[in-house]
Amino acid sequence: FFFSSRRRHTRLQGDWSSDVCSSDLHAGFVYRSKETTLLIDPWFYPAFLNSWFPLPNNRFLEQEILKLRPDYLYISHTHEDHYDLKFLEKMQKNTHVICPNYLSNTLEKQLRELGFESLTLLKHKESTQLDKEIELTMYLDISHKEDSGILIESQGHRFLNLNDCNTRLNELPENIDVFAAQFSGAMWYPNCYDYPESVMQVKVDEVRASLMRLLIAKTKQVKPSYYLPSAGPPIFLDPELEALNDLGTKKTIFPTWNDMKSQFKSACPNIKTLEIEVGSTLIIDASNKSIRSKAHAVKADAWSLESYREERKGEWECFQKASFNEITTEEIKAYSKNLQRKNWKLTTGTNFHKQFIIQTETNKKWYIQLGKKGVKCLENKPEEFTENYTFTVPEYALRQILDETIQWEEALLSGRIKLHRNDDVFDMHLMSLLRYGGSPKQIEKIVDEQKVKEMIENKAVPGLRHQRYCPHAGEDLVDVAVCNGVIECPRHHWKWDVQTGKCIEGGDLNIKVEHLDW
Repeated sequence: FFFSSRRRHTRLQGDWSSDVCSSDLHAGFVYRSKETTLLIDPWFYPAFLNSWFPLPNNRFLEQEILKLRPDYLYISHTHEDHYDLKFLEKMQKNTHVICPNYLSNTLEKQLRELGFESLTLLKHKESTQLDKEIELTMYLDISHKEDSGILIESQGHRFLNLNDCNTRLNELPENIDVFAAQFSGAMWYPNCYDYPESVMQVKVDEVRASLMRLLIAKTKQVKPSYYLPSAGPPIFLDPELEALNDLGTKKTIFPTWNDMKSQFKSACPNIKTLEIEVGSTLIIDASNKSIRSKAHAVKADAWSLESYREERKGEWECFQKASFNEITTEEIKAYSKNLQRKNWKLTTGTNFHKQFIIQTETNKKWYIQLGKKGVKCLENKPEEFTENYTFTVPEYALRQILDETIQWEEALLSGRIKLHRNDDVFDMHLMSLLRYGGSPKQIEKIVDEQKVKEMIENKAVPGLRHQRYCPHAGEDLVDVAVCNGVIECPRHHWKWDVQTGKCIEGGDLNIKVEHLDW
Protein backbone atom coordinates (compact mmCIF):
# COMPACT_ATOMS: atom_id res chain seq x y z
CA PHE A 1 0.00 0.00 0.00
CA PHE A 2 1.80 3.09 -0.75
CA PHE A 3 2.48 6.33 0.80
CA SER A 4 2.95 9.03 -1.65
CA SER A 5 3.82 12.49 -2.23
CA ARG A 6 2.49 13.13 -5.59
CA ARG A 7 1.47 9.55 -6.13
CA ARG A 8 -1.13 6.99 -6.14
CA HIS A 9 -1.30 3.46 -5.06
CA THR A 10 -2.15 0.58 -7.29
CA ARG A 11 -2.55 -3.13 -6.80
CA LEU A 12 -2.81 -5.16 -9.99
CA GLN A 13 -4.83 -8.19 -9.10
CA GLY A 14 -6.52 -11.29 -10.53
CA ASP A 15 -4.67 -14.58 -10.27
CA TRP A 16 -1.93 -12.24 -9.15
CA SER A 17 -1.76 -8.80 -7.65
CA SER A 18 0.56 -5.84 -7.69
CA ASP A 19 0.57 -2.51 -5.97
CA VAL A 20 1.32 0.85 -7.40
CA CYS A 21 1.13 3.88 -5.18
CA SER A 22 0.89 7.52 -5.90
CA SER A 23 -0.88 10.61 -4.75
CA ASP A 24 -1.90 13.69 -6.56
CA LEU A 25 1.67 14.65 -6.41
CA HIS A 26 4.82 12.50 -6.66
CA ALA A 27 6.44 9.44 -8.19
CA GLY A 28 6.65 6.79 -5.45
CA PHE A 29 4.95 3.43 -5.86
CA VAL A 30 4.78 -0.03 -4.42
CA TYR A 31 4.15 -2.72 -7.03
CA ARG A 32 3.15 -6.11 -5.63
CA SER A 33 2.49 -9.56 -7.01
CA LYS A 34 1.93 -12.81 -5.14
CA GLU A 35 5.66 -13.39 -5.06
CA THR A 36 7.29 -9.99 -5.33
CA THR A 37 7.21 -6.51 -3.84
CA LEU A 38 8.96 -3.68 -5.68
CA LEU A 39 9.45 -0.26 -4.05
CA ILE A 40 9.83 2.68 -6.44
CA ASP A 41 11.32 6.10 -5.62
CA PRO A 42 10.21 6.42 -1.96
CA TRP A 43 10.19 10.00 -0.69
CA PHE A 44 9.33 11.06 2.87
CA TYR A 45 11.99 13.53 4.02
CA PRO A 46 12.73 17.07 2.79
CA ALA A 47 14.90 17.55 -0.28
CA PHE A 48 17.20 20.25 -1.63
CA LEU A 49 18.41 22.13 1.43
CA ASN A 50 15.24 21.07 3.25
CA SER A 51 13.07 23.20 0.98
CA TRP A 52 10.95 20.58 -0.87
CA PHE A 53 8.50 18.48 1.15
CA PRO A 54 6.15 15.77 -0.15
CA LEU A 55 2.61 16.94 -0.83
CA PRO A 56 0.51 15.95 1.03
CA ASN A 57 2.18 15.12 4.36
CA ASN A 58 2.89 11.39 3.97
CA ARG A 59 5.24 10.62 6.86
CA PHE A 60 2.51 8.63 8.61
CA LEU A 61 3.03 5.90 5.97
CA GLU A 62 6.78 5.55 6.42
CA GLN A 63 6.71 2.66 8.90
CA GLU A 64 4.10 0.86 6.84
CA ILE A 65 6.41 0.89 3.85
CA LEU A 66 9.42 -0.24 5.87
CA LYS A 67 7.42 -3.18 7.26
CA LEU A 68 6.71 -4.36 3.72
CA ARG A 69 10.38 -5.39 3.43
CA PRO A 70 10.35 -5.14 -0.36
CA ASP A 71 12.26 -7.67 -2.42
CA TYR A 72 13.34 -5.02 -4.90
CA LEU A 73 14.07 -1.31 -4.84
CA TYR A 74 14.16 0.92 -7.94
CA ILE A 75 15.61 4.43 -7.79
CA SER A 76 15.16 6.43 -10.98
CA HIS A 77 17.85 9.10 -10.45
CA THR A 78 19.82 11.02 -7.84
CA HIS A 79 17.49 13.98 -7.23
CA GLU A 80 16.62 13.98 -3.55
CA ASP A 81 12.84 13.81 -4.10
CA HIS A 82 13.52 10.38 -5.65
CA TYR A 83 16.69 9.41 -3.82
CA ASP A 84 15.63 9.94 -0.20
CA LEU A 85 18.85 9.27 1.70
CA LYS A 86 17.33 9.39 5.18
CA PHE A 87 14.66 6.83 4.28
CA LEU A 88 17.02 4.58 2.31
CA GLU A 89 19.35 4.42 5.32
CA LYS A 90 16.50 2.72 7.22
CA MET A 91 15.91 0.02 4.59
CA GLN A 92 17.26 -3.50 4.83
CA LYS A 93 20.44 -3.56 2.81
CA ASN A 94 19.82 -7.06 1.42
CA THR A 95 17.09 -5.55 -0.77
CA HIS A 96 17.96 -6.11 -4.43
CA VAL A 97 18.29 -2.80 -6.26
CA ILE A 98 17.31 -2.14 -9.86
CA CYS A 99 19.59 0.69 -10.96
CA PRO A 100 19.78 2.56 -14.27
CA ASN A 101 23.16 2.09 -15.91
CA TYR A 102 24.20 5.70 -16.41
CA LEU A 103 27.32 7.00 -18.11
CA SER A 104 28.47 8.28 -14.74
CA ASN A 105 28.31 5.82 -11.88
CA THR A 106 27.09 8.40 -9.35
CA LEU A 107 23.82 6.66 -8.46
CA GLU A 108 25.38 3.20 -8.33
CA LYS A 109 28.22 4.49 -6.15
CA GLN A 110 25.84 6.21 -3.72
CA LEU A 111 23.70 3.09 -3.36
CA ARG A 112 26.73 0.89 -2.70
CA GLU A 113 28.07 3.38 -0.14
CA LEU A 114 24.72 3.10 1.65
CA GLY A 115 25.29 -0.63 1.96
CA PHE A 116 23.20 -2.05 -0.88
CA GLU A 117 25.37 -4.77 -2.40
CA SER A 118 23.01 -6.57 -4.77
CA LEU A 119 22.43 -4.34 -7.81
CA THR A 120 21.15 -5.03 -11.30
CA LEU A 121 22.30 -2.32 -13.72
CA LEU A 122 20.09 -1.84 -16.77
CA LYS A 123 20.83 0.17 -19.89
CA HIS A 124 18.25 1.88 -22.10
CA LYS A 125 15.54 -0.63 -23.12
CA GLU A 126 17.29 -3.44 -21.26
CA SER A 127 15.01 -5.84 -19.33
CA THR A 128 15.18 -8.12 -16.31
CA GLN A 129 12.82 -10.72 -14.85
CA LEU A 130 11.80 -10.05 -11.23
CA ASP A 131 9.87 -13.33 -10.88
CA LYS A 132 8.18 -15.78 -13.23
CA GLU A 133 5.43 -13.25 -13.95
CA ILE A 134 7.01 -9.78 -13.75
CA GLU A 135 9.37 -8.33 -16.32
CA LEU A 136 10.87 -4.86 -15.91
CA THR A 137 12.31 -2.77 -18.76
CA MET A 138 14.42 0.35 -18.23
CA TYR A 139 13.88 3.54 -20.25
CA LEU A 140 16.55 6.24 -20.03
CA ASP A 141 16.92 9.84 -20.97
CA ILE A 142 19.92 9.12 -23.19
CA SER A 143 21.09 12.73 -23.26
CA HIS A 144 23.49 14.13 -20.65
CA LYS A 145 20.57 14.32 -18.22
CA GLU A 146 20.57 11.19 -16.10
CA ASP A 147 16.97 10.16 -15.50
CA SER A 148 14.98 7.00 -16.06
CA GLY A 149 11.55 5.38 -16.11
CA ILE A 150 10.41 1.77 -16.07
CA LEU A 151 7.91 -0.44 -17.86
CA ILE A 152 6.51 -3.25 -15.69
CA GLU A 153 4.74 -6.09 -17.50
CA SER A 154 2.89 -8.94 -15.83
CA GLN A 155 0.28 -11.29 -17.28
CA GLY A 156 -0.31 -8.97 -20.21
CA HIS A 157 -0.75 -5.83 -18.11
CA ARG A 158 1.64 -2.94 -18.80
CA PHE A 159 2.43 -0.20 -16.28
CA LEU A 160 4.74 2.58 -17.49
CA ASN A 161 6.16 4.93 -14.86
CA LEU A 162 8.16 7.77 -16.42
CA ASN A 163 8.05 10.06 -13.35
CA ASP A 164 9.90 13.16 -14.64
CA CYS A 165 12.05 11.31 -17.18
CA ASN A 166 12.10 12.55 -20.77
CA THR A 167 12.92 9.55 -22.90
CA ARG A 168 12.86 10.47 -26.58
CA LEU A 169 9.24 10.37 -27.67
CA ASN A 170 9.80 8.02 -30.59
CA GLU A 171 11.48 5.47 -28.31
CA LEU A 172 8.65 5.13 -25.80
CA PRO A 173 6.62 1.90 -25.67
CA GLU A 174 3.01 1.88 -26.86
CA ASN A 175 -0.31 0.36 -25.80
CA ILE A 176 0.20 0.96 -22.10
CA ASP A 177 -2.54 0.12 -19.60
CA VAL A 178 -1.56 2.53 -16.79
CA PHE A 179 0.74 5.46 -17.52
CA ALA A 180 2.30 7.61 -14.78
CA ALA A 181 4.19 10.76 -15.75
CA GLN A 182 5.06 14.28 -14.68
CA PHE A 183 2.50 17.07 -15.10
CA SER A 184 4.08 19.75 -12.90
CA GLY A 185 7.37 21.61 -13.00
CA ALA A 186 10.55 20.60 -11.19
CA MET A 187 12.90 23.46 -12.02
CA TRP A 188 13.95 26.86 -10.71
CA TYR A 189 13.10 28.67 -13.95
CA PRO A 190 11.43 31.11 -14.08
CA ASN A 191 10.29 31.62 -10.48
CA CYS A 192 13.76 32.07 -9.00
CA TYR A 193 14.65 34.83 -11.46
CA ASP A 194 14.06 38.48 -10.61
CA TYR A 195 11.61 39.21 -13.43
CA PRO A 196 9.01 41.97 -13.04
CA GLU A 197 5.63 40.54 -12.07
CA SER A 198 4.08 40.96 -15.52
CA VAL A 199 7.06 39.32 -17.25
CA MET A 200 7.12 36.53 -14.68
CA GLN A 201 3.48 35.66 -15.30
CA VAL A 202 4.07 35.40 -19.05
CA LYS A 203 7.02 33.08 -18.51
CA VAL A 204 5.15 30.97 -15.94
CA ASP A 205 2.25 30.59 -18.37
CA GLU A 206 4.66 29.52 -21.11
CA VAL A 207 6.30 26.87 -18.92
CA ARG A 208 2.98 25.49 -17.71
CA ALA A 209 1.74 25.30 -21.29
CA SER A 210 4.97 23.57 -22.31
CA LEU A 211 4.60 21.01 -19.51
CA MET A 212 1.09 20.19 -20.66
CA ARG A 213 2.11 19.93 -24.33
CA LEU A 214 4.87 17.50 -23.39
CA LEU A 215 2.55 15.39 -21.23
CA ILE A 216 0.01 15.26 -24.06
CA ALA A 217 2.72 14.29 -26.55
CA LYS A 218 3.92 11.48 -24.28
CA THR A 219 0.37 10.28 -23.68
CA LYS A 220 -0.47 10.17 -27.37
CA GLN A 221 2.77 8.32 -28.03
CA VAL A 222 2.25 5.57 -25.42
CA LYS A 223 -1.51 5.24 -26.05
CA PRO A 224 -2.55 4.34 -22.49
CA SER A 225 -5.94 3.26 -21.21
CA TYR A 226 -5.41 5.20 -17.97
CA TYR A 227 -3.27 8.16 -16.98
CA LEU A 228 -2.08 8.34 -13.37
CA PRO A 229 -1.03 11.91 -12.41
CA SER A 230 2.36 11.76 -10.71
CA ALA A 231 5.63 13.65 -10.28
CA GLY A 232 3.60 16.69 -9.35
CA PRO A 233 4.61 19.63 -7.16
CA PRO A 234 6.36 19.66 -3.81
CA ILE A 235 5.21 21.94 -1.02
CA PHE A 236 7.51 24.65 0.36
CA LEU A 237 7.03 24.89 4.14
CA ASP A 238 9.69 27.51 4.82
CA PRO A 239 7.83 30.86 4.93
CA GLU A 240 10.72 32.40 2.98
CA LEU A 241 9.80 30.13 0.06
CA GLU A 242 6.02 30.26 0.37
CA ALA A 243 5.70 32.25 -2.88
CA LEU A 244 6.76 29.10 -4.75
CA ASN A 245 3.65 27.24 -3.63
CA ASP A 246 0.88 27.13 -6.22
CA LEU A 247 -2.32 25.95 -4.61
CA GLY A 248 -4.55 27.48 -7.25
CA THR A 249 -2.69 30.77 -7.76
CA LYS A 250 -1.35 29.90 -11.26
CA LYS A 251 1.70 32.04 -10.49
CA THR A 252 4.36 29.32 -10.37
CA ILE A 253 5.37 26.23 -12.35
CA PHE A 254 4.23 23.93 -9.52
CA PRO A 255 0.50 23.43 -10.24
CA THR A 256 -1.58 20.69 -8.66
CA TRP A 257 -3.50 18.29 -10.88
CA ASN A 258 -6.74 20.16 -10.27
CA ASP A 259 -5.29 23.10 -12.21
CA MET A 260 -4.13 20.95 -15.12
CA LYS A 261 -6.72 18.24 -15.60
CA SER A 262 -9.21 20.17 -17.74
CA GLN A 263 -6.51 20.85 -20.36
CA PHE A 264 -5.49 17.20 -20.33
CA LYS A 265 -9.04 15.91 -20.68
CA SER A 266 -9.69 18.30 -23.54
CA ALA A 267 -6.63 17.06 -25.44
CA CYS A 268 -6.99 13.37 -24.50
CA PRO A 269 -10.75 12.81 -24.10
CA ASN A 270 -10.53 9.04 -24.49
CA ILE A 271 -7.94 8.57 -21.75
CA LYS A 272 -9.35 7.81 -18.31
CA THR A 273 -7.63 9.56 -15.42
CA LEU A 274 -7.04 7.79 -12.11
CA GLU A 275 -7.61 10.43 -9.44
CA ILE A 276 -7.11 8.80 -6.05
CA GLU A 277 -5.72 9.84 -2.69
CA VAL A 278 -2.32 9.30 -1.14
CA GLY A 279 -1.74 5.73 -0.02
CA SER A 280 -4.68 4.28 -1.94
CA THR A 281 -4.55 0.98 -3.80
CA LEU A 282 -5.56 0.34 -7.37
CA ILE A 283 -6.63 -3.26 -7.83
CA ILE A 284 -6.39 -4.26 -11.47
CA ASP A 285 -7.88 -7.48 -12.77
CA ALA A 286 -5.41 -8.71 -15.37
CA SER A 287 -8.01 -10.86 -17.12
CA ASN A 288 -10.17 -7.93 -18.20
CA LYS A 289 -7.94 -5.02 -17.12
CA SER A 290 -10.69 -3.50 -15.01
CA ILE A 291 -9.59 -1.26 -12.14
CA ARG A 292 -11.11 -0.58 -8.75
CA SER A 293 -9.62 1.50 -6.00
CA LYS A 294 -9.26 0.93 -2.29
CA ALA A 295 -8.73 4.03 -0.18
CA HIS A 296 -6.17 4.24 2.59
CA ALA A 297 -6.94 6.03 5.84
CA VAL A 298 -5.30 9.42 5.43
CA LYS A 299 -4.13 11.56 8.31
CA ALA A 300 -6.82 14.17 8.95
CA ASP A 301 -4.55 17.18 8.50
CA ALA A 302 -2.36 15.71 5.71
CA TRP A 303 -3.36 18.58 3.42
CA SER A 304 -3.19 21.31 6.08
CA LEU A 305 -0.28 23.60 5.22
CA GLU A 306 -0.35 25.24 8.67
CA SER A 307 -0.11 22.03 10.68
CA TYR A 308 2.39 20.52 8.24
CA ARG A 309 4.64 23.58 8.55
CA GLU A 310 4.52 23.49 12.34
CA GLU A 311 5.11 19.72 12.48
CA ARG A 312 8.22 19.98 10.31
CA LYS A 313 9.53 23.29 11.67
CA GLY A 314 12.71 21.72 12.99
CA GLU A 315 13.48 20.42 9.49
CA TRP A 316 12.92 23.50 7.33
CA GLU A 317 14.65 25.76 9.87
CA CYS A 318 17.76 23.65 10.36
CA PHE A 319 19.92 25.13 7.60
CA GLN A 320 19.36 28.75 8.56
CA LYS A 321 20.36 27.94 12.14
CA ALA A 322 23.43 25.88 11.22
CA SER A 323 26.85 27.29 12.02
CA PHE A 324 29.50 27.32 9.28
CA ASN A 325 32.98 28.62 8.60
CA GLU A 326 33.37 32.01 6.99
CA ILE A 327 33.65 31.94 3.20
CA THR A 328 36.86 33.32 1.71
CA THR A 329 37.82 34.53 -1.75
CA GLU A 330 40.63 31.98 -1.81
CA GLU A 331 38.13 29.15 -1.29
CA ILE A 332 35.87 30.28 -4.11
CA LYS A 333 38.85 30.64 -6.45
CA ALA A 334 40.12 27.17 -5.52
CA TYR A 335 36.66 25.70 -6.06
CA SER A 336 36.35 27.44 -9.44
CA LYS A 337 39.80 26.28 -10.58
CA ASN A 338 38.96 22.70 -9.62
CA LEU A 339 35.62 22.93 -11.46
CA GLN A 340 37.37 24.15 -14.60
CA ARG A 341 40.15 21.58 -14.34
CA LYS A 342 37.83 18.58 -13.86
CA ASN A 343 35.70 19.59 -16.83
CA TRP A 344 38.49 20.61 -19.20
CA LYS A 345 36.76 19.14 -22.26
CA LEU A 346 34.20 21.92 -21.95
CA THR A 347 36.15 24.73 -20.33
CA THR A 348 39.14 24.66 -22.70
CA GLY A 349 36.93 24.96 -25.75
CA THR A 350 37.78 27.75 -28.19
CA ASN A 351 34.74 29.85 -27.34
CA PHE A 352 34.47 29.09 -23.63
CA HIS A 353 34.78 32.36 -21.76
CA LYS A 354 32.31 32.79 -18.89
CA GLN A 355 31.94 35.58 -16.38
CA PHE A 356 29.41 35.58 -13.57
CA ILE A 357 28.82 36.98 -10.12
CA ILE A 358 28.20 35.16 -6.86
CA GLN A 359 26.87 37.30 -4.07
CA THR A 360 25.43 36.50 -0.67
CA GLU A 361 22.40 37.93 1.08
CA THR A 362 24.83 39.81 3.32
CA ASN A 363 26.21 41.70 0.30
CA LYS A 364 29.49 39.85 -0.09
CA LYS A 365 30.27 39.69 -3.80
CA TRP A 366 32.74 37.82 -6.02
CA TYR A 367 33.41 38.36 -9.73
CA ILE A 368 34.36 35.06 -11.35
CA GLN A 369 35.92 34.38 -14.74
CA LEU A 370 36.41 30.92 -16.27
CA GLY A 371 37.84 29.81 -19.60
CA LYS A 372 40.99 29.86 -21.70
CA LYS A 373 42.01 33.17 -20.16
CA GLY A 374 42.31 31.40 -16.82
CA VAL A 375 40.35 31.49 -13.58
CA LYS A 376 39.89 34.74 -11.70
CA CYS A 377 37.95 35.44 -8.53
CA LEU A 378 37.93 39.05 -7.38
CA GLU A 379 36.01 40.99 -4.77
CA ASN A 380 36.07 44.17 -6.84
CA LYS A 381 34.71 44.43 -10.36
CA PRO A 382 37.53 44.06 -12.91
CA GLU A 383 37.69 46.01 -16.14
CA GLU A 384 35.80 44.60 -19.14
CA PHE A 385 33.65 42.39 -16.96
CA THR A 386 30.31 41.40 -18.52
CA GLU A 387 27.65 41.20 -15.83
CA ASN A 388 25.31 38.62 -17.26
CA TYR A 389 24.52 35.92 -14.69
CA THR A 390 24.32 36.86 -11.02
CA PHE A 391 23.65 34.20 -8.36
CA THR A 392 22.48 35.39 -4.94
CA VAL A 393 23.20 32.51 -2.59
CA PRO A 394 22.57 32.15 1.16
CA GLU A 395 25.93 31.75 2.86
CA TYR A 396 24.94 28.43 4.44
CA ALA A 397 24.15 27.09 0.95
CA LEU A 398 27.35 28.48 -0.58
CA ARG A 399 29.34 26.84 2.20
CA GLN A 400 27.87 23.44 1.28
CA ILE A 401 28.56 24.02 -2.42
CA LEU A 402 32.19 24.86 -1.69
CA ASP A 403 32.52 21.85 0.62
CA GLU A 404 30.90 19.74 -2.16
CA THR A 405 28.33 18.29 0.23
CA ILE A 406 25.75 19.55 -2.25
CA GLN A 407 26.04 20.36 -5.94
CA TRP A 408 24.82 23.50 -7.71
CA GLU A 409 21.98 21.45 -9.22
CA GLU A 410 20.49 20.63 -5.81
CA ALA A 411 21.12 24.14 -4.50
CA LEU A 412 19.36 25.70 -7.50
CA LEU A 413 16.44 23.29 -7.18
CA SER A 414 16.00 24.34 -3.56
CA GLY A 415 14.60 27.68 -4.67
CA ARG A 416 16.88 29.37 -2.14
CA ILE A 417 19.16 30.79 -4.85
CA LYS A 418 17.96 33.91 -6.65
CA LEU A 419 19.09 34.56 -10.21
CA HIS A 420 19.48 37.51 -12.53
CA ARG A 421 20.69 37.68 -16.11
CA ASN A 422 21.14 40.85 -18.14
CA ASP A 423 20.70 39.09 -21.47
CA ASP A 424 17.60 36.99 -20.92
CA VAL A 425 19.07 33.99 -22.73
CA PHE A 426 19.83 30.60 -21.22
CA ASP A 427 23.61 30.06 -21.24
CA MET A 428 23.75 26.33 -21.89
CA HIS A 429 27.47 25.91 -21.26
CA LEU A 430 27.73 27.93 -18.05
CA MET A 431 24.66 26.39 -16.48
CA SER A 432 25.73 22.90 -17.57
CA LEU A 433 29.12 23.42 -15.94
CA LEU A 434 27.57 24.48 -12.65
CA ARG A 435 24.81 21.84 -12.67
CA TYR A 436 26.83 18.82 -13.82
CA GLY A 437 30.40 19.89 -13.04
CA GLY A 438 30.53 17.44 -10.15
CA SER A 439 30.08 14.65 -12.70
CA PRO A 440 32.65 15.18 -15.49
CA LYS A 441 31.23 12.23 -17.47
CA GLN A 442 28.03 14.21 -17.97
CA ILE A 443 30.01 17.24 -19.11
CA GLU A 444 31.88 15.05 -21.60
CA LYS A 445 28.51 13.85 -22.89
CA ILE A 446 27.40 17.46 -23.40
CA VAL A 447 30.55 18.19 -25.39
CA ASP A 448 29.99 15.10 -27.51
CA GLU A 449 26.35 16.05 -28.10
CA GLN A 450 27.45 19.40 -29.51
CA LYS A 451 29.58 17.59 -32.09
CA VAL A 452 26.71 15.48 -33.50
CA LYS A 453 25.53 17.12 -36.71
CA GLU A 454 23.58 14.28 -38.34
CA MET A 455 21.20 15.77 -40.88
CA ILE A 456 17.71 14.62 -41.88
CA GLU A 457 15.13 15.71 -44.42
CA ASN A 458 12.09 17.31 -42.84
CA LYS A 459 9.03 15.22 -43.71
CA ALA A 460 6.70 18.20 -43.74
CA VAL A 461 8.77 20.69 -45.73
CA PRO A 462 10.21 19.48 -49.07
CA GLY A 463 13.80 20.58 -49.62
CA LEU A 464 14.48 21.32 -45.95
CA ARG A 465 17.28 19.45 -44.20
CA HIS A 466 18.22 20.15 -40.61
CA GLN A 467 20.16 18.79 -37.67
CA ARG A 468 18.51 15.63 -36.39
CA TYR A 469 19.04 16.01 -32.63
CA CYS A 470 18.23 19.01 -30.47
CA PRO A 471 21.50 20.50 -29.15
CA HIS A 472 19.89 21.21 -25.77
CA ALA A 473 18.83 17.76 -24.56
CA GLY A 474 19.16 15.46 -27.56
CA GLU A 475 15.50 15.11 -28.54
CA ASP A 476 15.06 13.48 -31.96
CA LEU A 477 13.73 16.09 -34.41
CA VAL A 478 12.85 13.50 -37.07
CA ASP A 479 9.14 14.35 -36.92
CA VAL A 480 9.47 17.97 -35.88
CA ALA A 481 6.87 20.44 -37.10
CA VAL A 482 7.67 23.67 -38.91
CA CYS A 483 5.19 26.50 -38.41
CA ASN A 484 5.47 30.13 -39.55
CA GLY A 485 9.12 29.74 -40.41
CA VAL A 486 10.05 28.22 -37.05
CA ILE A 487 11.41 24.77 -36.16
CA GLU A 488 10.23 23.81 -32.66
CA CYS A 489 11.57 21.00 -30.48
CA PRO A 490 8.68 18.93 -29.06
CA ARG A 491 10.44 18.34 -25.73
CA HIS A 492 11.43 21.71 -24.24
CA HIS A 493 10.10 23.81 -27.11
CA TRP A 494 13.29 25.51 -28.11
CA LYS A 495 12.77 27.30 -31.43
CA TRP A 496 15.02 28.00 -34.43
CA ASP A 497 14.65 30.14 -37.52
CA VAL A 498 14.05 27.78 -40.45
CA GLN A 499 16.14 29.97 -42.78
CA THR A 500 19.28 30.30 -40.65
CA GLY A 501 19.05 27.75 -37.82
CA LYS A 502 19.53 30.54 -35.29
CA CYS A 503 17.99 29.84 -31.89
CA ILE A 504 15.23 32.39 -31.31
CA GLU A 505 13.75 30.96 -28.11
CA GLY A 506 15.05 28.72 -25.34
CA GLY A 507 18.79 29.29 -25.24
CA ASP A 508 21.96 30.09 -27.14
CA LEU A 509 22.57 26.96 -29.26
CA ASN A 510 21.85 27.09 -32.98
CA ILE A 511 21.18 24.15 -35.31
CA LYS A 512 22.46 23.44 -38.79
CA VAL A 513 19.94 23.84 -41.64
CA GLU A 514 20.21 23.28 -45.40
CA HIS A 515 17.80 24.25 -48.14
CA LEU A 516 17.61 22.22 -51.33
CA ASP A 517 15.91 23.89 -54.31
CA TRP A 518 14.23 26.57 -52.21
